[in-house]
Amino acid sequence: MRYSKYDIRKSKNSSVVLIFMLILILAIIIGSLIFKVVFKGASMDSKLPKFNINRSKDNGNNRSAVVNGNDVKDNTSNNISNFYAIQCGAFKSKENADNYRKSLADYGNPFIISNGGYYKVLLGIYKENNISEITSKLTEDGIEWTKIIFSFNKDSLCNSEIMEIINANLKVVNKLSEDNVKAIETADFKKWSESLKQVNKKDKNYNRLMKLKDFISELPSKLTKDKIVDVYKVLYNVLNEMNIN
Repeated sequence: MRYSKYDIRKSKNSSVVLIFMLILILAIIIGSLIFKVVFKGASMDSKLPKFNINRSKDNGNNRSAVVNGNDVKDNTSNNISNFYAIQCGAFKSKENADNYRKSLADYGNPFIISNGGYYKVLLGIYKENNISEITSKLTEDGIEWTKIIFSFNKDSLCNSEIMEIINANLKVVNKLSEDNVKAIETADFKKWSESLKQVNKKDKNYNRLMKLKDFISELPSKLTKDKIVDVYKVLYNVLNEMNIN
């Protein structure tokens, strides 16, 4: 009877190669997962952070507390809310205003508003807690600026929701202005806007509220940096119309 030879060394070598290949494949898979977890926050496209909202309650006379949230809230007291714009110049010539606007590009997202026969060059809209950084930089570089204060009452549900929508838009703009953010997905933003409580249609600012809601609903699915100026212009017009100063 003939017996087949079984090469034990060859079998061991094959097993070693197979184990090595399995380890290599697992290492690649694990490395890929770690990369995704570690660098998830550095994605060029960023979703708008979820809003943590406590909705206002109508107490029967259409007055309510401000719509508060951990991420979107106003720091001013009682029923007055303040927002600020930085004006860096006013020109009779639109061409001169546009040239000056371009020169301010390194400081943010300047835009032009036509008002009273002048083209005003504005550098963003801010809350009190984040305006000093940009004004200090302008002063250091010898650029003249004026702070415009917008104050309005948040003494009704309608006004409270307008304030929260303005806050939310500023939050979107601030996130979009970050260097590593290319675009923001707006689905969560739109859902949040749609979920706000219905207000009295007879409120004097009802149309302004609806204008803001319509603006949000018509945003593209991904908001890019070139749309920041459009957001600022809409907010400026609403704030200017409601200003009680």
